[in-house]
Order: sequence, then C-alpha cells, then structure tokens
Amino acid sequence: MSPLTILVILISGACIDPFHLNVGGNSKLLAVDGMITTAPGPYAVKLVWSSNVGNILAQAVPVSDATVTLFDDQGLTEKLSYQDSGVYKTSASGIQGVAGRTYHIEITTADGQRYSSIPEYLAPPGTIDSLYFEFKYGEAIVNGVPIPADGFNIYVNAKGNSTQSILRWRWQGTYKVFTHPELEYSKFPLMPEPYAPAPCSGYICIDTIPLKCFAVRQVSPCKCCTCYITQYQDVPFLSDNLFGGNTFEKYRVAFIPFATRNFFEKYYLQVQQFTLTTNTYQFWKLVQSQITGATNLFQPPIARIKGNIVSTSGSTSALGIFSACGVAQKTIWIYRNDVPYTFSDPIIRESCQILDPTSTIQIPPFWN
Repeated sequence: MSPLTILVILISGACIDPFHLNVGGNSKLLAVDGMITTAPGPYAVKLVWSSNVGNILAQAVPVSDATVTLFDDQGLTEKLSYQDSGVYKTSASGIQGVAGRTYHIEITTADGQRYSSIPEYLAPPGTIDSLYFEFKYGEAIVNGVPIPADGFNIYVNAKGNSTQSILRWRWQGTYKVFTHPELEYSKFPLMPEPYAPAPCSGYICIDTIPLKCFAVRQVSPCKCCTCYITQYQDVPFLSDNLFGGNTFEKYRVAFIPFATRNFFEKYYLQVQQFTLTTNTYQFWKLVQSQITGATNLFQPPIARIKGNIVSTSGSTSALGIFSACGVAQKTIWIYRNDVPYTFSDPIIRESCQILDPTSTIQIPPFWN
C-alpha cells in the first residue's frame, strides 16, 4: 500500500473512507493519526498497519496490541487505553491540552518496535467569528475537481491567534433520513416487484400468494424508518497565508452538495478550526495537493508523506502525524427551505440502517 493510500485513512478523522484502491508497494508500515487540542479530552490516536500488495484500503489492519503513551514538557505522562478498531484514547480525567505546552507520543508495537512523534508546540486557538452559507448552482468541488452539481458553499469569518495564523478547518455534517422498509422488494429472483416488508418495519403482508405480497399492514412501530447519517470532510481545507495575514473574511471551508435525502428535514454542520505549527501545515498541504492534484485515484503518489513519526529502535519509520492544535468550533443548521427550489422526497425501499456505515437510529443529542 502506498503512503497516499494510507493517508486517505487519516483525512476522514472519525471514519475510514472505503476507497477500493489497489496500489503498489510491499512494505508493512505503521500509519498514525492523532491529535491533542485545547478542547477537553479524551484525545485519540489511531494506528493501522498497511496492507500487503493487492489488498484494498478497507483491509488495512487495526493495531490492537501496541502501547501508546502521551507526554508533555512539564513531566506529565499518560498511557492511552485501547478502545476498538485501532483507536487508543486518554481518559476524560487525564492529560488536558494546554496552550503553550509541548506534546508528543511514544508507541511500542507488540514486536518491540518503538516510534515517537516529534514534539509539537500547542498554540492558543484563534476564533470563528461567524459561520454561514450560500447556495450555489453547479459549483460542486469534489476532491478538488469541479462537477456539475448544486450545493452550499460554507464560509467563515475567522482569525488566528495573536502570534499564529496558520489554520486548518475540518467539518462534519449530520442529516436525518426517512425510508420505507415496508415497501422493500422480495429478494427472490425473477419475481416482478413483490413486496417483502423488512421485519424491522413493523409491517406484515395481508394479501399474498406464494412468494408474493400485494398489500401490507402495520402491526408495530417501525424500528428502521428514521436514521441519522454523518458525513465527514474528504479533503483538508487550509489557510493560504503561510507567510502572513491573520484575518479571514468569507473564507470557504466546505462545500455540502445538495441531495434530496440530505435535506429531508435539516442539516447540522459543525466546523472546527485548528491552529497549526508550520510542520503540521506542510504535512496537510502535501496531503491536500496529492488528493486534489491527482487526475486518477489509481495512480501511485509522487511523494512519500511521512509526517512527524520517527523510529527510535531502528525500525522503518511510520507514516502519519501526531499534532497539537489550538481549536475553535462553531455550528449552524441548514434547513430544507434554505434550498431555493422545491423537491420531492425520495422513496427509499429499505431499512435506513443499511444506507450508510454511519447510519444510526439513535437521535443525536444536538438534534432537537
């Protein structure tokens, strides 16, 4: 697996985008993604092994048997606990990020190989003064490539702190979907559109012949009609002021493509702004350039992006980064009537829980 393929894991933050890429390279490398911020913990570090030649990205192997320890420059240390899927976390009452301090992690794998991140200074956060949107016709930018689609440009009016103004923005959005699993088609072959209500729909057939259902009736509440789906940023958004400038007016930090199911009711958008060191900025800038500059996702990358993880035991250096960032955050709602035209809701004939890996029937705490 090539370095760029592994780094696609890092960009999505809370989820792994299942790009099915077969890429060159046969070395087994450790990929690291972690961060400490000025926001309250816990903080997470994700570890995965690269796959062998011919494997797809979704088959990258989580590292579950490593020791991960967080250090600051004041002598505080904390061993992270393993959670799941290669994720290690600090405790809620453990180390808290403090602006002005320096942080790094040390990793020991089960075979005794040791790695360390280069210490990072945690700069004070800047501010997001306002977060707002404009609907644009035919202006979608997906992985840096224009496509003919409508959607919302997301802007900030923001500032860095008094001494540091190199920034990265990360967004995630949540929306509600409503489906009709009572209208799900039968899975029997050669049957012309007979109904086969999903058991979770609460519906049963009341007018049937063998292998066909012509009418349904509800006998219990539906348990899979309403779900909440979360979308994550796929390309880093970075400031363009590496050599100066501290204020950002109407700075575009996201694009939310319009899709009918995304605006069934409303769309919740959270934007985080991170104050970066120069080294972290350069890392994300190279990741951004390789993703948006590739004309073909199946091409191998032109550079090795190693980040700030180094070997301390003579082993092969890992890929990825552990960063320390000041963070500011703001949220907004985009409502159905913010779309400047009317549209019909799609009729989705299946359980909402299988629409997306993030689908959940649990109502997010921020929703109402």
